[in-house]
Amino acid sequence: MVYVTIMVFGVTLAYVTHKLFISPEVSQGLDFRYLWVAGKVWSSGNSPYNLSIYLTEYEKYFGFQPDGAWFYPPAIAPICMLLSIIPFQLSEFCWRLFNYFSLIGIVFIGWLYIKDCQLKPHQRPYWQDIRLWIGASYALLMQSTLVVFSLGQTSIMATLGLVLLLYGCLKNYLILGVIGGYIVSLKPTIAIIPIVALLVSKKYRIIFAGFGLTNVASCLAFLYGGFWETIQGFLTNTFLMHSDIKVNEPGELTGIVQLLNYFFDGEVSSKLLIVLGILWGIGCGVMMRYYSDQSITALGVDLETNPVVFNAYGFVQSVILMNLGTILIMPMHIYDFVLFIPLMIYSLYLRVRHLIWLIPGWLVIWRSANLAQLTGIYNSEATTYFIGSLIASIFTVFLVAASIWGLLDKRAKSPR
Repeated sequence: MVYVTIMVFGVTLAYVTHKLFISPEVSQGLDFRYLWVAGKVWSSGNSPYNLSIYLTEYEKYFGFQPDGAWFYPPAIAPICMLLSIIPFQLSEFCWRLFNYFSLIGIVFIGWLYIKDCQLKPHQRPYWQDIRLWIGASYALLMQSTLVVFSLGQTSIMATLGLVLLLYGCLKNYLILGVIGGYIVSLKPTIAIIPIVALLVSKKYRIIFAGFGLTNVASCLAFLYGGFWETIQGFLTNTFLMHSDIKVNEPGELTGIVQLLNYFFDGEVSSKLLIVLGILWGIGCGVMMRYYSDQSITALGVDLETNPVVFNAYGFVQSVILMNLGTILIMPMHIYDFVLFIPLMIYSLYLRVRHLIWLIPGWLVIWRSANLAQLTGIYNSEATTYFIGSLIASIFTVFLVAASIWGLLDKRAKSPR
């Protein structure tokens, strides 16, 4: 069985490699252009948060003005400036390559996380664990993954940052956690809930050091645009991008925003979602702290002789629930669902009694757009670009409910 899953992974890897580097789609790098142009603006000594300067610079290189403004956090300035040193075509290729290896890194670090939580019942060499190869194949063929590669989005980078942050906090690796914290902070919608949860679970040193690195990285943006002007421009442009652009309207988003729009024709303010996210993060942080303090696996006790292993299960399930809350509550697009990749890998190591309730959700989210087309379950009146958003949001609720049940059911926390 191990060799079969390795062969499946090999075929999957070959397919994705061909699709990304040999016959890429015409739309390759459509969103990456925003990053590259911002780097050009910063390198010229100006601020991309100045709308007129940014639009003029964008038109200079691509012949037309984009629909939206520059709204990424100031801390991304060093990355954008580095990417803009080389011509766009080469830079976009390098970005694809970075995402490609980041995806493999997410799978491997996710496996290490589970291994060091001691949820791996049989201590075999990593290559003999079929769940590693199943997770890798899932990651490569996930529809959201291919969309990120095509558009040149930052979602894979942010997910890599998240798994680095979580693993750094688990093992108390300061440098790894700080780098992860900085990277995930570049996508605030993904960062808010995990950072709150980790603060509540007493990971102060890594989180505050990550804040420090983020502030240092922001200094380049402050140098060229001024401190208050940059902050104001960032907040103003973020509001514009999430209110005036079709692709950011409720029908194109996921989670609570999508479900309220479809079932009740309603909307919810971003401020309320942030408050809900903070409360969710606090709740998950309390659970993570409880299970971390209770579990003696943190002391390196062998799983086979540890009588309270259920605490390790509770800890991992709390981490899963924390990230499911991010996907459900925070306004996201379907391509941000690459965040599900490490969660699916974590889930593969839970007891079968719990896992069977999660599998339908993972499968639906894996190819949500295809299923939306087959079933006709999509927000036809409000969705133009991402038709899988509705069905993926519905099954996110299903996954959240199943994960809460897993925390409450003691039998689901016991080893296989």
